[in-house]
Amino acid sequence: MRHARCYLAVSEWGAGRLKQRVAEFVELVAVGLSLVAVPSFLFFLAVTHYLGGDAINGGVLEGRYFLGNRKGYIEVPMFTYYFSWGLGWCTIFTFLPMVLLGGLSTYLEKYANTSHKTD
Repeated sequence: MRHARCYLAVSEWGAGRLKQRVAEFVELVAVGLSLVAVPSFLFFLAVTHYLGGDAINGGVLEGRYFLGNRKGYIEVPMFTYYFSWGLGWCTIFTFLPMVLLGGLSTYLEKYANTSHKTD
């Protein structure tokens, strides 16, 4: 009987609180990522515009480094290629999770605030 009361207390009081805490944690992580992802994305756009392409769409051919864009390829020094490559992947690995966690946070916030009645 002792365990049944404990389970009842967790299921009635703790479930809603747990949902709320998870939603708050996901929102906190999404906000933290946005502090890195948004400036990184804007910097990536500025650098890509300045250089005329990015390494994600470019490539290496016979020791020559190229940045790609819609119009074609631009040959650049090795350092510029790897700088663009690192910046592009940094943007992808921060911006995409930020967007996904932001959406998940919104969903969890709505889900945590709803009361589920059992019959």
